[in-house]
Amino acid sequence: MLGRGIGLHWESLDADLSVPGLLAGLFGTKAFMDKQRAARAGAATSPAKAVAARLNGRKGGRPPKSCW
Repeated sequence: MLGRGIGLHWESLDADLSVPGLLAGLFGTKAFMDKQRAARAGAATSPAKAVAARLNGRKGGRPPKSCW
């Protein structure tokens, strides 16, 4: 740890990172951070989501992508 415990150092990577910066998402673009949050949200499971998936499966599932 660096400073007053607000920084991290990895010797093998020769990298120094600030914890506040990591928490704020400063080490990735806003688009990258939004994509990461959306991926986590899409992976969430719930009973309602399971029911919806089963109903969609009975209808034939997801339609194929059209090739243009």
